[in-house]
Amino acid sequence: MPEADAVELWQQALADAECQSDYEQWVNAVLQLARLGVDASKRLDDLVHRSIVQTSIRDLALALSTAWRDLDAALPLLRTLSRQDPSAAEQLVTRLSSAGRTDEAVAACDDAYHSLRQSRLLYLRAEVLLDAERWNDAESAARQAVSEPTATGWQRGRLLTFLGGRAADQANWVEAERHFAAAVRAFTTPRATDVWRLINSQLHQGHHDRAAGTVLRYTPEVVTVEHARLWFASMSTVPWEEDVASQALTLALRFSDDAQLSAALLVHIIQASRADDANDDEPSVQGSVEGLRQSRNGGWPGTAEVVPTDVDPRPVVPALLHRDALAALNAHVDQHGDVGGVQRLEGSVDELVDKVRDLFQARNHQGLREVLNMVRAGRAPLGVVASALGKSYALALIQRAAGVQVAAAADEGEHDLDLEAAGEALGRQVVVDASSLLLSSRLATAATLRGRFASLILPVPARKDILRASIEVLGQAASTGTLGWDDGEGKLVFYEMTARDRAILSERANSMERAAQSTISESVSDLTIFPDLDLLADGPWLGPVQVAMDRGVALWSDDVVVRQLARSVGVP
Repeated sequence: MPEADAVELWQQALADAECQSDYEQWVNAVLQLARLGVDASKRLDDLVHRSIVQTSIRDLALALSTAWRDLDAALPLLRTLSRQDPSAAEQLVTRLSSAGRTDEAVAACDDAYHSLRQSRLLYLRAEVLLDAERWNDAESAARQAVSEPTATGWQRGRLLTFLGGRAADQANWVEAERHFAAAVRAFTTPRATDVWRLINSQLHQGHHDRAAGTVLRYTPEVVTVEHARLWFASMSTVPWEEDVASQALTLALRFSDDAQLSAALLVHIIQASRADDANDDEPSVQGSVEGLRQSRNGGWPGTAEVVPTDVDPRPVVPALLHRDALAALNAHVDQHGDVGGVQRLEGSVDELVDKVRDLFQARNHQGLREVLNMVRAGRAPLGVVASALGKSYALALIQRAAGVQVAAAADEGEHDLDLEAAGEALGRQVVVDASSLLLSSRLATAATLRGRFASLILPVPARKDILRASIEVLGQAASTGTLGWDDGEGKLVFYEMTARDRAILSERANSMERAAQSTISESVSDLTIFPDLDLLADGPWLGPVQVAMDRGVALWSDDVVVRQLARSVGVP
């Protein structure tokens, strides 16, 4: 609205209030006119004389109208009033801030707060510094403001969001979660952006279960592809009942241009749930080539997953939803090819066998077999095999991919060093890895053993890898086995997986995941001790070594070669 029109409206409102003796509207109109540079303070004289209105209100109207024309001329009166009236203090600070006089505005906040002790002035101080983009000063002011026990409302929410963002910028995800959680609670209806920030901070710590709880509690709207990624990362930890699987299908279709995300959503629908008429509608490997699906990096050396047809413990969803997911996955391959990590094999059963044989024979497994032999002999870490195959390190441990895990040193001198390091670590903080969590979870004295240490730190890459292993084990819940290639025989071989095998894998995965829940997360930014290795691929098994070195604490690992690597860089 043009300023002249606003002045006219408030002048009419003032006249009406005077006629109706509406004192509240009378005062409001005078103050609004003052903010527009019109001095109507004298029209409060009668109300002041009759003690209906305080003198300070009339003085504030005069000061505001003066400030509109000449701020410096109004400052003496505004400063005096600001020590008595919070509204006057807010007006003084706002005028100074708008004039770019940030330091004076901050000083005015401090002066008024000293006299009035109103928490809103602390918020105003932080807001002034935020508007001036003085981030370090604003952070300090925001911390002081939100510490006030009476502080509530949108201003508190804004400052908490700012503090959460500052913590996230520094990869301090524990503090980021604390601030974002408080920001979400500050609003009766939380803002979706704050909820997603909270979820993101939980995921960065590897706390996917907490992130899933946040999604289910607040159901934030998925607007962007990044929101969809956060939703999938969170919800992959919960059973995919019909409502969850249906939303996943909707997201996969909406964000179909993102090959990786859409493929992951569709494959998870198929793997993490089963159709209510699966035996009738989902073909077996003998009946159709559609029964064989292989990820581009799928399987241990020369293996491809056979989709089972037997009943399994996964949540049941309508068959139509499964068929829609399969149809969408087929369309995905048409659109993206194998970019999303999914291959489609078509033809008769004989043609399919030939194609699978060609895929297996094209791989050179000699080097991998040599590494596996070294792992079995305790001369190489199992993590090397997992990294080479792009598989989960925790899953390799659960599946005993290289046979029995070598946990104890054969050399007596090395064994003595291990015992000495373990003894010195008792009662102190230690870093753990997936191997120690898995092995200790098999012991009847697991809780007592872990209680011998002050705290257990689990690096985030290792925590996420354990979750990944649990999800992959769930996907195998109804698998009858795998296809593999026998180089010696020169033919495809089927390796059966019995119900007992599946139960053992599931129990190991659940035990490891439960053990991980009693640990403290620690982020890893880089593998500085092994700069030639990749954090994404090797972080699950080398991240614990890095964190132990960074913190100067002992490493608890039940992979003898990992302990040797740790000792080589000074980690006990």
